[in-house]
Amino acid sequence: EGFKFEEGFEYRLLVTINDDTKEEYTLKKILKKKKTTYNPAERLDGKKWYLHSIHQDTVYMKLMDTATVYLQVTVADKTVKGRGVCNNFKGTVETNGNNITFSAVAFTKMACQGNILENIISQMLARMKNFKVAGNVLTLRDNQGGLMIFKWRKE
Repeated sequence: EGFKFEEGFEYRLLVTINDDTKEEYTLKKILKKKKTTYNPAERLDGKKWYLHSIHQDTVYMKLMDTATVYLQVTVADKTVKGRGVCNNFKGTVETNGNNITFSAVAFTKMACQGNILENIISQMLARMKNFKVAGNVLTLRDNQGGLMIFKWRKE
């Protein structure tokens, strides 16, 4: 209780233990907070993140578990590539802490019934500003409450 972890920092804490449960701690004091060289974007790197759902305004869309819409970030090259419903895409990605910017994202132009969803995905990627990785879930957020939720799975 009383502690808010910030990614990219190493801590030394003074805590008290709950006598009843022996499993709960309460922060008394932060003794040391040291910035590390850890880059949160490393958790994105090289994995295929499959789109699970998108949320925009009052619209919520969950993709079927069989959907193959994914993105893959390469941090060192500052690139993103992936697959929409029926077209591949690629572009550039910039990260700074938990901030993220996708730009110059271009899709191939095969005609298919999924082009409307691909347009939505493309527009939303261009607006995403922040990311968070928790376990195998990647959440991208914009400044207007829109989000894209991806899940990583072993192939």
